[in-house]
Amino acid sequence: QLSGRTVFPLNITLKEVSYQIDEVVIKPEKEKYTKKGNPAVELVSEIIDRKNNDNPFNNDYVSRDRYETYIVALDNFTEEKQQQAMFRKFPFLRDYVDTSKVSGKPILNVSSRELAATDYYQRRPLRQKQKVIGREWIGIEDFLPDEEVRAAVEATLRDIDLFNEKVLILRNEFVSPFADYATSYYKFYLQDTIVVEDERCVDLAFVPRNLQSFGFTGHLYVTVDSTHFVKWIQMNVPYDINLNFVEYMNVEQRFARDSEHPRLLIYECITAEFKLYDFIDGIYGRREVFYSGYRFNDEVDKEPFGHQEHIIENEDALHKDEEFWAQYRSNDNGTDGGKTKDVKEMIAKLRTIPIYYWTEQFVNLLFSGYIPVKEENTPFYIGPVNTMISYNGMEKIRLKFGGMTTAYLNPHLFGTAHLIYGIDDKRLKYSGRLEYSFKPKKEQWNEFPVHSLR
Repeated sequence: QLSGRTVFPLNITLKEVSYQIDEVVIKPEKEKYTKKGNPAVELVSEIIDRKNNDNPFNNDYVSRDRYETYIVALDNFTEEKQQQAMFRKFPFLRDYVDTSKVSGKPILNVSSRELAATDYYQRRPLRQKQKVIGREWIGIEDFLPDEEVRAAVEATLRDIDLFNEKVLILRNEFVSPFADYATSYYKFYLQDTIVVEDERCVDLAFVPRNLQSFGFTGHLYVTVDSTHFVKWIQMNVPYDINLNFVEYMNVEQRFARDSEHPRLLIYECITAEFKLYDFIDGIYGRREVFYSGYRFNDEVDKEPFGHQEHIIENEDALHKDEEFWAQYRSNDNGTDGGKTKDVKEMIAKLRTIPIYYWTEQFVNLLFSGYIPVKEENTPFYIGPVNTMISYNGMEKIRLKFGGMTTAYLNPHLFGTAHLIYGIDDKRLKYSGRLEYSFKPKKEQWNEFPVHSLR
């Protein structure tokens, strides 16, 4: 379906799939759709009736391993754009140009994240924890123009459970194709039989009855055996709805099964293109998650549920080497994990150019308010910078200098100190604080949970 916002020439990426066509049916221009006696509706109704029984989270305890990659890029990074004044100083950027998996347009990856973790779920009372084994983030910080856009990208590229009644995207509730009333909200069509990873599946297409409603259009690939196992889901947001900042969005999920659990999510990919303003190109985002190692009930480690925080992070999670990440990237986990190395190389080159290096330092200073005494693992921060020079009626010009220690100096002991001098009253003031944290911190004293003596 093309809209007034479609960019021409239109690049279409094709994926090879084998279809066996028995007959061709020519339909009248005005479709007569009916639920009664429709085999597609009967099939999806059976899946919906069984969805709660097939839910692996019906178990008292569940844990699973997660490897996640997250790419954000500048969209439509064409040769013409590369010749603009702001990019001409960095000719090597063309070596890092990638291709959008949505539109086929050239993109420039500017931010990349990787996460290795284990997710933990407890059914009663409902609790969720995540134990982070490794985390890496590299990119151009604060390249998005404002906090609202940054939040929109984060909110769109996050976990989605399609077997819930509603799917929340940017504060909008989308009706799931597996909602109890989905057969009244969507039209379902049996397309044909195809082979998906050596299993014969029926292609079950669906589309909202009203294309301007908050639903999805897409395909469910369901095995033709008696279990009607949903093996693969491909869907997108209709073009005709108004979703803030989101120009296009695609969701893909793949499932596996074993003798005891008929529905285990093993892969999720969310790809989106964000249009910030009509007169400039937007942002491309892609998030892939690979799930493995499902464990249930007595197999699940209960130790994470004893922590107050939702995310439990190992002390060395931010300091994993390339050998650690290689074991995740090598397990046929797509290609986006490797983009982290490309972004690292690009940022390293950018920082060798003074105009970029000092601009980045200035932007970081505006947002954090502190100056690190060394680039990585700094033991001390100088600041806050915005109060170093101030003015009041008694002291007139007031000078303040000081800073605070970090966990890289000592993960339990933290100090903050300042010297203050008033130009008019010619008096020296000072303040200091020493704090002992009973729980080791990863970087700063005020990280949750706070359990300390001050």
